[in-house]
Amino acid sequence: MDALIKASLYIGTILLVGAGGYGFFIGRSRTRALLIYAGLGYILLSLSSSIHLIKTMSNILGRFDPEFVWQYATNTQHGNMTFIRIGLATFLLALLSLSRWPKVRNILFALASLGTLSTFSTLSHAATMQGTSALLADLIHFSCATLWIGAIGFSLVQQV
Repeated sequence: MDALIKASLYIGTILLVGAGGYGFFIGRSRTRALLIYAGLGYILLSLSSSIHLIKTMSNILGRFDPEFVWQYATNTQHGNMTFIRIGLATFLLALLSLSRWPKVRNILFALASLGTLSTFSTLSHAATMQGTSALLADLIHFSCATLWIGAIGFSLVQQV
């Protein structure tokens, strides 16, 4: 179950950030397919982030406690990063539908994408190491992989 939740988190991120990166920076076109692809990514990312938070909290307690969910979500780094991730994902989806001010939109998309991806790095194994170099390396690696896989996936979808 944990592997499925993690896979959904990563697939959702790849669909949302990768498709947007392809549409704005590589293919330079926003199509209906791009919005569907990114919308699916948003749904996967948001749902799996929430489920992952609840599952982690339940694993810590050994049981599901609905009264403790809000407390865990608002008082832990995991909870804070989940809220930030979902908020930034919502902003990314909104940017994908924005057609005005393309230069500003592209800059905002890049920054919000980095912010979204950094929520993973902040909670990764790299975050437990001292210094920022491991955290930065993790963020660069995850960013490149997300854009690469997302762009390939979206370009394949467009060819079908």
